[in-house]
Amino acid sequence: CRLLGDSLELGEDLQENVDFIIVGPESWRLLLEWYDGGPELRREVIYNGIENVIEIYKLNLKIKFQGEFLTKRNVSKSWTLDELKAKIFIDYPMLNSEDYEICFYDSSTRIPGSLTLHQGQITSESTLQIQPRNGLNGFQDNDDDSLQPTLEDYKNNKHSGLTGLQNLGFTCFMNSALQCLSNTVSLTEFFLSGKYEKEINVDNPIGRQGNLARVYATVLRHIWRAEERSYAPRSLKYQ
Repeated sequence: CRLLGDSLELGEDLQENVDFIIVGPESWRLLLEWYDGGPELRREVIYNGIENVIEIYKLNLKIKFQGEFLTKRNVSKSWTLDELKAKIFIDYPMLNSEDYEICFYDSSTRIPGSLTLHQGQITSESTLQIQPRNGLNGFQDNDDDSLQPTLEDYKNNKHSGLTGLQNLGFTCFMNSALQCLSNTVSLTEFFLSGKYEKEINVDNPIGRQGNLARVYATVLRHIWRAEERSYAPRSLKYQ
């Protein structure tokens, strides 16, 4: 089958039994013994929510570290988030897991480490960030200057407000409501300007201490900063 360079990545739009066939470990061992060849392209079985399927295409995840974007290739959706983080720290031996955390660049909340990447709705569009352990909930604040332009910057960009929202598994109604709220001008200006922070009641024992409001503000910034075609509102889903 077609491979992309030396990375052992499969070419796009391959068809089973036309471009490749799937064999079990024993069959592969015999074929290798009889005919030589290779390399071995091992694939895991994952549960897609309906049935067990063989994972043909793996993920290539973007990782932001010290202002640069790197790529972690051939990531299986069957890995748990904890397994992925452990593998990344192996790739970056200069980092100490006690001093650094790995979080999702588009999320201000923790996704349970026991979830597989498939269960966590992680795709190749997702971006991980390696950052020091500080800030709210053990994470460095994601709302830095690159994510938080001034209100005038939003208004001056003709593409602002046109970023779509990715479906995270039955979240189409939530996404529709978010887009409607996003186009409620006075409410959106209230959040994009940061004025909402003064209205948060962090002392309410049955409240969310402002977490939901801050996550919603993060979603709005992604919609209005016009730097991506679509955004996964995962942080809001897990609130």
